[in-house]
Amino acid sequence: MTNDNTLERDYDEINAILDDLDSLIRASEFHGVISGQLCAGLQQTVEQWWLGMKIHFDIKSDPTPTDAPILFGLYELTQRELADDHFSFMPVLPDDDYSLSERVQALSSWCQGFLQGFGHGGTLKDSDIEDDIKATLHDFAEVARVEAEIEPSEEEEVNYSELLEYVRVACLMVYGEYGLAVEPNDGSDTSSSPLH
Repeated sequence: MTNDNTLERDYDEINAILDDLDSLIRASEFHGVISGQLCAGLQQTVEQWWLGMKIHFDIKSDPTPTDAPILFGLYELTQRELADDHFSFMPVLPDDDYSLSERVQALSSWCQGFLQGFGHGGTLKDSDIEDDIKATLHDFAEVARVEAEIEPSEEEEVNYSELLEYVRVACLMVYGEYGLAVEPNDGSDTSSSPLH
């Protein structure tokens, strides 16, 4: 799938920025958290979001002026993609240059991040969540537990592609259920960087 915002969501580039911030979190989990927060209906400015991420992941510093538009752009891009009628949303994952095991592990990390973000979205009680969404969250939890080394094969590549598509569509389903239910805060303009 071609994305006009490739530079904003490049897996290796985001990892490099997170490394520069001395963060142990990887790009996939980072994006999973963003996606989970938005799917839970959490609407906030970029400044509010970044402060929360720094606290949650014990990040001590801010990205450089060069890196900030990429990192903060990922949040804004994810908002746009989840709300896009063309279903352009895609999890941030390594490309096919990585081994199948690495890609599966990254998808596992993305699902783990999603569950963290959804759980900390702060807008939903367990009793508010529909049974089909609970089943989806359970599926994500199963994917998050995947750790096994996978022998590359055409069949396993197909399995991975199908699993990725399931996760992608399921995320959009959760967003459609809860992400649109909460209006953005008045004056929440995410176009400006929180760095001064």
